[in-house]
Amino acid sequence: METEQSESLPEQPAKPVRTPTPKRGLRHDKRTREALIAEFKRVGRVDLACAAAGCSRDSHYEWLKTIPEYADAFAEAEKQAIGLLEDEAHRRAYRGTMKPINVGGKVVYIVEFSDRLMEFILKARAPEKYGDRRELTHKGDLTVKRLVGVSEEDI
Repeated sequence: METEQSESLPEQPAKPVRTPTPKRGLRHDKRTREALIAEFKRVGRVDLACAAAGCSRDSHYEWLKTIPEYADAFAEAEKQAIGLLEDEAHRRAYRGTMKPINVGGKVVYIVEFSDRLMEFILKARAPEKYGDRRELTHKGDLTVKRLVGVSEEDI
């Protein structure tokens, strides 16, 4: 008499269901992105703005590539940050900064102006007058035939 023997396999544990994770850099919400932009407007540095908002720089750069509204808002924030930097450059060039020096064992403060910043401001505001001058002149024949080495007979 033949008896049918069925080998039962040991029960396999169920595989954990893996929920898809958001694309790298997109796991933060809109409030995080808004906080980053607000802080960037204030400080003008991506690293400090990311730290204050609690996200990585990688996240910021990923958002720039993948979220058009964020990229537009950040471009506007950059303009505002540049305005703040220009204001500070003007202040340092025109009003100067207080610099401590030692005179006879005592610390006294003098106002130091930034001629270099003034130079940059003038170059930016009046490049035709203060900008770097470059002139390119050429003498001789500069035809495509001559550049590629084609002779008149080959044409």
